[in-house]
Amino acid sequence: MAMHNLLALFLFITYIVCPLDAARVLDVSDGEDLVVTTCNHTLYSKLCLSSLQSDPRSPTADVKGLAIVALDICNAHGAHMISHVNELKSQKNTTYPPYIFSCLDDCINEYQEATGNLKEAAEALENKSYSSVNAFTTAAMTDSDSCEDGCSDNLEYKSPLTLKNQHFFQLCSNALAITNLLG
Repeated sequence: MAMHNLLALFLFITYIVCPLDAARVLDVSDGEDLVVTTCNHTLYSKLCLSSLQSDPRSPTADVKGLAIVALDICNAHGAHMISHVNELKSQKNTTYPPYIFSCLDDCINEYQEATGNLKEAAEALENKSYSSVNAFTTAAMTDSDSCEDGCSDNLEYKSPLTLKNQHFFQLCSNALAITNLLG
């Protein structure tokens, strides 16, 4: 339930506040890095900096290039989530109850959808269809939110994916904020 409230707040910021901010031209002062300036426009600026600076394409990228890198990072994390969940499912000596194994199955499906949505977002970005980028990226965030909700329904057990789901959500949030700087 908390993730739904977070998603609602995020969507409000994305569609109301960020476009107002995007109306201003990104001002990069002499000596200031475009990655730093761009990440200052995101909700999770430290994560934005660490993720973009870890990619060798970032130092020479323009804002659109940074948006491409951000979406690629989201997609890679989504693919990692699928592998991670499969690994959790394969652990024989685990104390997970059947409920958790069921939620893990659902999460695999959610992250398969999320990575598909992110691929669509990347294609939309190439075509400068920024509203489609936002829609597909938001759908990927909703997929991770659904995974978390499914694993948190039973209050008796803690979701084994909470931190990774939050990380994915935050990466996607940053990608959305960067895309909003484009138009």
